[in-house]
Amino acid sequence: MKLLSVRITNYRSIEDLTIQIKKLNDESFAYGLIGVNEAGKSSILKALAQKDNSAAVPVVLKDFRERDKPVEIIFNYEPSVKEVKDFKAVIKEKAPTNEISNLDFSSVQLTITINKANTGAIQVVKSVRFPKIVDEEKYKSLNETHLK
Repeated sequence: MKLLSVRITNYRSIEDLTIQIKKLNDESFAYGLIGVNEAGKSSILKALAQKDNSAAVPVVLKDFRERDKPVEIIFNYEPSVKEVKDFKAVIKEKAPTNEISNLDFSSVQLTITINKANTGAIQVVKSVRFPKIVDEEKYKSLNETHLK
C-alpha cells in the first residue's frame, strides 16, 4: 500500500497536522523533519510510531494536548490492484455478500484513537475502514475486524 497522508490531532504540541505524502522532484518519497528545538519533530515521530507498536512509545496523560479530547492519528493509503483483490477475497470469505464486486476498496484508512478513560487509564483503539464505501451503515461489518 502506498501511504498518501497522515493526520495527527491533539497529540503533545500538535493541535491538528496533516502531512501529504507526494512524490518529490527527484522521484523519491524521502522526507526529512527539520526544525528548531521544541518544534514538534519528536512528537510527529512518536505519533507515527503508534501505528506499529503503541507499547514501544506509550501515550501518557501529558501527551494529550487537550485532556478532554482524544488523540487521533489517521493514515490514508492507496492499495495496489493485488491488495484490492486480496481484500475482496478475504471479505467475501468472512462476510459473504453478493455485492463485493461493486464496492470501492481503492482507499484504506487506519485510524488510531487514544482516549483517557474516567479511571485515568489510557485506551488505544485501532480501526480500519474503506472510506469510499458510501453506504457505511450497510457495510459496517466490512469496516471492522475482517482484515486482521
